[in-house]
Amino acid sequence: MTASALIPDLWQDYHQRLTHYVLKRIHNQSDAEDIVQTVFLKIQQQPPQLKTIPQLEAWLLQVTKNTLVDYWRKIKPTTPLLDEHDYVLEEDPEPNENPWLNLSCCLLAMMQDLPDKYRQAVELADLKEVKHKDIAHMMGISESGVKSRVKRGREKLRDLLVSCCGSDCTCHEKTTEQGCCHQSV
Repeated sequence: MTASALIPDLWQDYHQRLTHYVLKRIHNQSDAEDIVQTVFLKIQQQPPQLKTIPQLEAWLLQVTKNTLVDYWRKIKPTTPLLDEHDYVLEEDPEPNENPWLNLSCCLLAMMQDLPDKYRQAVELADLKEVKHKDIAHMMGISESGVKSRVKRGREKLRDLLVSCCGSDCTCHEKTTEQGCCHQSV
């Protein structure tokens, strides 16, 4: 029996189990069905070369897990930090109304205090979401060098933030007309 002839049998035998498995993890019926259909498309494009049923079940589960990971990566929520000119969102914001807004103001300003090699790596990786491989090419260093710079830059940024703001950021009380209190005037 050819691999393409097995697909209808696999669909009948495993469709409900895989849909239930995916549904337990994403809680959305329509997306779960789409993911299971994608799994079966992958199976049709690259049929398994397995001899036993336990191997087949393990392989199906692994393909399903990988497809779920792809789904989560695709829908990963991103919340961009504020741009330089977005500090004032309303006339008289309430203090501590949005602590993340206060911290994003601080982070962007503190980024300028990082050494250039760390600032550039963190900006490209975290703010512009450029892949490490592409950053390495742009900066003329190895990919592991980029990862080190991003990690060290984040650590330095964290240290700057903790030393200034601690656990209770009161920077919003010190803001100037130009924006964040950390900005160089």
